Amino acid sequence: MKPTRRPMLALLLAAAACSGGGGDDTPVALPVTVSATPALVKADGAATVTVHVRAGKGPVAVVASRGTFLGTGTSTATLAAAEGDLTLVTCDQRLDPACWGPVSVTASDASLAYGLAQVTFVGAEVCDNGVPDAGNPAADCAAAECAGATCRTGTGAVGTCAGGACTCTPDAGQAGGETACDDARDNDCDGGVDCADTGCAGRRCLAAGGAVGACAQGACVCTPASASEVACGDGRDDDCDGRVDCEDADCGGATCATADGRAGACAGGACAPVACDATETAEVSCANRLDDDCDGLVDCAEAACDGQACDAAAGARWACRNRRCTDLASGVALGLAPARTRIPADGRATTAVTVTLARDGVPAAGEQVVLSTTLGAFRAEAGPAATVTVITDGAGVAAATFVSAAQGGTALLTARLAAAPVETTASVRMPALAQISAQPAPAYPVMGVRDSGWNEANAVTFTLTGDDGLAYPDGLEVYLEHPRLGGSDLHGAMPCAVPGPACSAVHTAIMSGGAPPDTLGQARVTLQSGTVAGTLTVTATATAGGQTRSALLQPGVAVVGARASAGAFTLVCSPHNVEALAATDCGASLVDAAFTCVAVLQDRYQNVLGRETAVTFLSEASRAAVARTTPAYQPGMDPSAQRDLGLASGLFATLGGYLPEDVAPRPDEPSVTYADACGTRTHNPRDGLVAVIAVADGEEAFTDLDGDGRHGAGEPFVDLPEPFVDADDDGQHDPGEAFVDVDGSGDWTAANGRWDALTKIWTQTVVLFTGAPLPAVPAPGGAGLLGTRWAALPAAGEGACTPTAPAAPFTLTAGDPPSRATYAVYAADVNLNLLPAATSYAVAVRAPSKISAAYRGLDAYPDGRGLEFTYQPCNAASACGTRCPVGSVGPCRMVARLGGFTCGVGASVTLTAGSEADPYAPSEVDWIVDAPIPLPLELPITGTSAAP
Repeated sequence: MKPTRRPMLALLLAAAACSGGGGDDTPVALPVTVSATPALVKADGAATVTVHVRAGKGPVAVVASRGTFLGTGTSTATLAAAEGDLTLVTCDQRLDPACWGPVSVTASDASLAYGLAQVTFVGAEVCDNGVPDAGNPAADCAAAECAGATCRTGTGAVGTCAGGACTCTPDAGQAGGETACDDARDNDCDGGVDCADTGCAGRRCLAAGGAVGACAQGACVCTPASASEVACGDGRDDDCDGRVDCEDADCGGATCATADGRAGACAGGACAPVACDATETAEVSCANRLDDDCDGLVDCAEAACDGQACDAAAGARWACRNRRCTDLASGVALGLAPARTRIPADGRATTAVTVTLARDGVPAAGEQVVLSTTLGAFRAEAGPAATVTVITDGAGVAAATFVSAAQGGTALLTARLAAAPVETTASVRMPALAQISAQPAPAYPVMGVRDSGWNEANAVTFTLTGDDGLAYPDGLEVYLEHPRLGGSDLHGAMPCAVPGPACSAVHTAIMSGGAPPDTLGQARVTLQSGTVAGTLTVTATATAGGQTRSALLQPGVAVVGARASAGAFTLVCSPHNVEALAATDCGASLVDAAFTCVAVLQDRYQNVLGRETAVTFLSEASRAAVARTTPAYQPGMDPSAQRDLGLASGLFATLGGYLPEDVAPRPDEPSVTYADACGTRTHNPRDGLVAVIAVADGEEAFTDLDGDGRHGAGEPFVDLPEPFVDADDDGQHDPGEAFVDVDGSGDWTAANGRWDALTKIWTQTVVLFTGAPLPAVPAPGGAGLLGTRWAALPAAGEGACTPTAPAAPFTLTAGDPPSRATYAVYAADVNLNLLPAATSYAVAVRAPSKISAAYRGLDAYPDGRGLEFTYQPCNAASACGTRCPVGSVGPCRMVARLGGFTCGVGASVTLTAGSEADPYAPSEVDWIVDAPIPLPLELPITGTSAAP
């Protein structure tokens, strides 16, 4: 307690102010002002924020909830002087998906004053998904960073972001078709790019590796130039096997040019520089795939090889002619090349097969070529066939479609020229499925529940391997099944094999994506969280080559509460009763005591918060605790060992801290007026109450009328003003009361009248500061005595708060039976409050008195405040509940109520006369109240014990 109102530190987030005091000359701790510029910054790992701090006394400790301070490499820094600048470097959202969002910067100086500022880290914007991503204020093309990026117009056409909008401009005269099918542009703005546009069917395109192909079925199908890689330095995939130049095993040892232009040879899949031995003046062999004379031309590509054997296995029948390996008997150069040499063994997968034919170096048109296979089939008009006949076009090229065999194996394909005994072969491998395994870590190891705005959708990947030990080829269908939890789902879900609301499933196919085809063997699915925290699992099943395999995502993906709700925000302090008033200088406590407040955060679905969330504590009195952070859920750790999720603890120290506000008593509140070392004042129980608040980022509470888990129009909600410390317990912010300046205006701001999905939420409680036991003192108006005293037994409904007359001395009579007298005893502190739990209570009879005393109370009482405190949402009609009441007109507000004052503890004492008269008169009985710090208070009552 204090005689006059002392200056209170306005602990603001962005600006602080100090109110004048009541005339004492005690030094006042200056507030800490923290500013962060700019307030919105890109989370790219390079952008910086200038943090300016001005305090009353250095050094100043500064802590950021994200990012690192320049020069420290950590989120903490120390400013030696009372004022100065620090540079905060952003984290990189591209490396850490959780990097974006509000960032709190807290500063505390040597005088224990605090200040806090907020800045927002903005992540990378996805320019074609229709929503603002990673905290961006604008979506897609409206975001400045998307200028020039590829996007989709409202009609689905591929366009470019310009002027804040997605614009697709057709090429001149191309409103009805693509200008080119290999320029990666949507030339006619119909939504299809290159081969994906139906107008490109059969037209020229560039396939992977730079090979020239033709559009077919929405993709670029490569047209092989030969059956093998013939030029190992042209940057093209000559045989359409997906490997270019030295990457192709065909080029092993072949001449090439390194990146810096030096002569080299293909080795280990790359071009390695070599010192070419030019001792030979011409090719030694035209079938060894080596550049023997170091002129950059290999085998048949060398003019000198014309007429030389080019196929060691076939002997002299095949020789170089027109720089091609040709059958001399017929002059035919026949090539057979499947676009994919490995396809799924599911009976459905296909690959294009290309035949090239030349006679004497000239493309041969109109020639019949018979294709046959030992396994699988070719697609024909009449249905799948083991043999089909194709006819070459003007370029000497013919094409067919090969369909895989469900039993798997290797198909030997043969191309035979109908007009001459010339044939060539190729093979297509259809591996059986050997294994499915879940990737060890999904995109997000921990997800937030639905509508939390944090990791709600997660990419889960399974890897499939063939019996040849390689990644399974693209196109195999994979069935993915997910047991739902609180409405969790798979993107694009369909009914499960056994339909039911507790299960969802999808069919997807193995895709290599941007990687070379058939190299990853991966099937991906997007897992979407529900409203319940727990663990989500996915099972993948596929069949190929007669083998069915399954894999379960283990140990699953944890889902946690990730956005705090003001409707589930609780503050619990212990002990409730602190002896901080036992020794004071009338302005600050001289008692070295402490109390801890624990903030309990949950989300709107009552899930424990598993995402790190900073909590700031403010107190009316004592030295305030620094900001704390709730722990993040740790995947892989036993959940039972993570019982501190959603909890943030703040320690408050009383020594040297301010005392609670001295307030006027209410009409229904007991009070006494007396003189102590601090002067003559009126004391009441609220003079010992200390208001404590906790502040965090989160959403305002609402009443979910339609049960969809989301706030909808018309649903009641609790409208929060800027957080403040209600020092005078009147339920409203008054000048001089500490507050959190959320909007940076410099003044306290009332509730805004709308539901806020992301704001500063807060809750409050009270702690009781108590002093020494107060002897009996007169109640106002002369009604009797209050405080620690003896009194007559109270009537029904009366107690320690009822003023009583001085207790009459006892008069007892010895004999059989002896007479008795019963009294009430009360104990209260200097403000008529409950004394600390460490206080002991006893009744003692002064020796050598012969009477006895029976104390019917406790030797010590549990920790408590000795009053009732409630904090509930109430509407305009003063109807209150655990939620904003249904049918509320306008928003609710949080209301703190105090009442039920007990004025300490009370018990009864029965005095009994001895068996004979007491020769010592008068007798004395003491009511002893022994508090933790002051000397025990001993209050006597006297009387006699006479003969009958």
